[in-house]
Amino acid sequence: MAPAAAHSDPPSFYETLTSHTLGQEQRALLDLIDDLRSSSLSSDIELPQIVVVGDQSAGKSSVLTAITGVHFPRDAYACTRFPTEVRLRRAKDAGTMVQILPGKILPGTMRSEDEQRRLAGFRRCLEPGVELANLLNEATTLIESLGLSGKFASRDRLRVDCWGPDKGHLSFVDLPGLVKVSNNDQTDEDREAIEEIADEYMHSPRAIILAVIGGNSDYIQQTVLSKVKQFDPQGLRTLGVLTKPDLVASIGQEDKFLSLVNGAEHNFKLGWHVLLNADTNVVWSRKEREVHEKNFFSKGKWREVPEEKWGADRLWSRVSVQLSQQIARHIPSLLEDIEKELVKCEADLEALGVGCVTTEEMKSQLSNFFSASKFLIDEAVEGRYRNYRKGPKFFPITPASEGTPIQHLRARVVEENKCFVEKIETQGRKLTITEEEPPVLSNASDLAKQVSRKEYIRTVVDPMLEQNTGMEQEGDYNPSLIYRLFQDYSAMWDGLAKAHETDVEVLCRTFLEDVVHCVWPERMREPLWSHLLNKGIEEASKQAKEEVKRLVEDRELYVRAYDPAYSTRVKDWKKKQIEEKHVPSEGEVYLEKMLIYYDVCRCSHPGARLFSALSVFIGNSLTPPTSTAHRQNLHQQHPHTGH
Repeated sequence: MAPAAAHSDPPSFYETLTSHTLGQEQRALLDLIDDLRSSSLSSDIELPQIVVVGDQSAGKSSVLTAITGVHFPRDAYACTRFPTEVRLRRAKDAGTMVQILPGKILPGTMRSEDEQRRLAGFRRCLEPGVELANLLNEATTLIESLGLSGKFASRDRLRVDCWGPDKGHLSFVDLPGLVKVSNNDQTDEDREAIEEIADEYMHSPRAIILAVIGGNSDYIQQTVLSKVKQFDPQGLRTLGVLTKPDLVASIGQEDKFLSLVNGAEHNFKLGWHVLLNADTNVVWSRKEREVHEKNFFSKGKWREVPEEKWGADRLWSRVSVQLSQQIARHIPSLLEDIEKELVKCEADLEALGVGCVTTEEMKSQLSNFFSASKFLIDEAVEGRYRNYRKGPKFFPITPASEGTPIQHLRARVVEENKCFVEKIETQGRKLTITEEEPPVLSNASDLAKQVSRKEYIRTVVDPMLEQNTGMEQEGDYNPSLIYRLFQDYSAMWDGLAKAHETDVEVLCRTFLEDVVHCVWPERMREPLWSHLLNKGIEEASKQAKEEVKRLVEDRELYVRAYDPAYSTRVKDWKKKQIEEKHVPSEGEVYLEKMLIYYDVCRCSHPGARLFSALSVFIGNSLTPPTSTAHRQNLHQQHPHTGH
């Protein structure tokens, strides 16, 4: 009994395409990619496609004619101003249709919706007796009237669909001809725009580059080869096409071009192909082309070119096979990209929220959003940080490596208060009074902020005593002078308090932004801010600034120090002077009492009062509005659907 044949896995889709004549699989693949491209998915995902690129006058129009069997007029196509998608399909009846696919005029800018509709509405079928050039010129005129404004190139695309019993399934994109040097028709800006369009298509690793080289000039001088080297340095996805081989001898470079086609230079993995061009204003039928091609490639040195590397029919076959294999090769990564876009789309869709139709549905939905928001705000203000029972988690569970998250609002405000206290401690004094003469510092500004006790008494305290004598008898104590000294010494507090209020306000606004982003659907966020939150924050900010103003005014009041620490420290200082047998001057007494009073007042910072003023608003900011107008305003964008 013969041994059983070893079991092997079935060939992959790519292996099947590589080893079999293409048919139904090819059509299904091309149709799938075209459907994806028609759905505008290509703006987010790079789809496999053939990109025809070459210098102007390189013979690209002849390549299009040879592949499609449709005569693309050279005059109309000599200066193509926009990418042209060509789609071939087999069908019982023959026909050609031209349409415009609106696109960007310049990177990052789009036409108006009305202009987009006018361009998208351009659809023309080729009628008997009408030349394709007429439709191409008509499309060009419309595109120019809606945005080219004298510029040469456009981001719009022209789509040419060709179908018939003699057509095979194939799709490709023809790009505007590259310009090496600006001329009367094309400025440097035009040349750069054309190159940008070419770069957009050629950079994709999923694109097959059909690099067209004209035999009427030295290929070294043709821009397309440098472009190919830029985007496909190893030549893995480039098929070179030499046109006008009958003109090579006239420039004395026949051997050089033959060497190029045989891969001695610019050795593209997909190889080279040679295509004969008809004379200007001459249109070959398919049969006539075959006759001319056989005649040319059977003579002279061009006999060296293998038969599979010349001719229109064989070019179509090579291009068709390469495109199908390229699609099959990238199917796994395409599926991954599509899955990622699908996840992103579903997330965006979910962010829009559930659609509402009736007023009652709106009320119910808004009530749920307000309840969730109010719960999170209360948790953050009180410092509990519990997440709402429904919806995404707002408060992080694990500690953040970059510091306290903004969701933990009370903790962040406590940090800001500590920072404010530190600034009052280090930056709150107008001057730093030292026991001895301050050292010589290299920084003049630091030196200006330091003064010895002796100097401060001489320049500030004593003059104030002399200039503010009141009704007190000689040797009596004037308590108001302590407050005046304090007001001058603590002058920096005002600016620090205002800056602290601003910092806390920014924290509160950022916190609210996070709450809104977590709870509210995207379509409602802008109306929520414009109709409710912005006004509330302005009012809260106004209240907080009023609180700061009152704090500033409090600093200017003559307020008795009720803190026992004041009297205790004054007694301790007097006791020390007695022990040291030192009789302090009147200026020394006033200065010491002012410094003690300063320290006592410094400990009563305004941080808690500021947060209290702002948290009142935060706690009430997302309270459901009672008026129907407010509710409708929040639903004003897409009121009948969540999408």
